[in-house]
Order: sequence, then structure tokens, then C-alpha cells
Amino acid sequence: MHFAINKHHLRFFYMNHYIEFEGLLTWEDAQALRSELVAIMQEKTLTYDMWRHNAAVKRFILSPRLAEIASNLMKVFPLRIAFDLLLSSPGSLEISTEKPLPLCEMSCIQGVVCGCILQLSPPPQDQNIFRYDETFIPIPSQVGNGIFFAPTIPISLNHWTHLDHNPQLLIAYAKNRSLYTYSKSDTNTHSLKNLGYVFGDHLKSSTHPILFRG
Repeated sequence: MHFAINKHHLRFFYMNHYIEFEGLLTWEDAQALRSELVAIMQEKTLTYDMWRHNAAVKRFILSPRLAEIASNLMKVFPLRIAFDLLLSSPGSLEISTEKPLPLCEMSCIQGVVCGCILQLSPPPQDQNIFRYDETFIPIPSQVGNGIFFAPTIPISLNHWTHLDHNPQLLIAYAKNRSLYTYSKSDTNTHSLKNLGYVFGDHLKSSTHPILFRG
């Protein structure tokens, strides 16, 4: 189903560098995805690029509908998958959380243009959804909602290290001609070597498919 982006959405996004949309997932889909992510946590399988290994989560992560929203917000066409990441309990995060970082510095992929975090469980009632000082904490306010955010805004992922069994999903999108580079902040820097990449290679559609062409 097409999700229309209007001028009010764009104005808010350009001013604040993030925007939350309601109802990106139905309650049933959110619960199905949450169940799969909980199983991944319990089985201690890969929590990075899960779409490569789990068909049940693949359809959500490679959703053209979500990619279309990211593409229209950032005005970048075409858009391909960069990576996905399970956000949950201590020890599960495979990206450094020592300090807030923008998404573009978290990844070994040079060309990340947008991130999306999906809410799969009711957020804590006493948790501030956003902190308007130096740190942005992207926590969607309701189950099924998602926050899209620009790659240059520093974000904190530490929030999820305190929420056992409350997984959320981060999806990152990249422009067409993105590069594989070294990043000391990304503990998965060398993972793409298993797919045949060397530093300086452009991403290929065989490993990072285009999700929306515009």
C-alpha cells in the first residue's frame, strides 16, 4: 500500500531531521516480527543483516513501502538496503554505544542516507520519547509506528541496553553508489568481506538489493 508523503511531513523532517509515522505495521505484523526477533535473541544467532538468514524478517526489512518513505523524505533515488540491526538487551548491540553517533558514522557503508526504527512493543510509560538537548533517542510512541531519521543527527542506542526482551528493529538505507569502507565504530566492518568485498568496493545489487527506484 502506498504511503503518501505531503508537504507538512517534509517541512517537519527538514526542520527536525526526523519524523514519526503511525501505523506502518499492523498490530499483528508487529507482534509477528517481534516474535521472530525474540527467537533470534534467544537462539543467539546473528543480529546484524538478519534478512540474509531469516525469511520471516526479510519481508519487513526489505519492504519497498518503507524504502519509498525513506527515499521520498531524503530525495534520494534509487535506494538500496544498507543493513538491519536488532536493538535489544545488553550484549546484543553490534554497533558501538559508547557515545551518541550519527548513523553515517556507525556503519562501514559510506552512503547511508536514512534510518528507520520500528516500534514492536509498548514503550515504557515513563520514558521521554525525545530528548531535545545534545542527544536524540529515536523511540516510536506506539506499537506499529516508525521513526525515520537523517544520517547526520547524533543518536543514542543505549536506551535499548536496558530493555530485556523488548526488541526493536533498525533498518538503514543507502544510496545507489555506496562504498564499503573501514569504520572503527562498526563492529561489523569486516562482515562484508565474507560476501567478497574489499575496502573501496561499491555495493552490489546481488548483496544489497535496490528496494525503491523512484
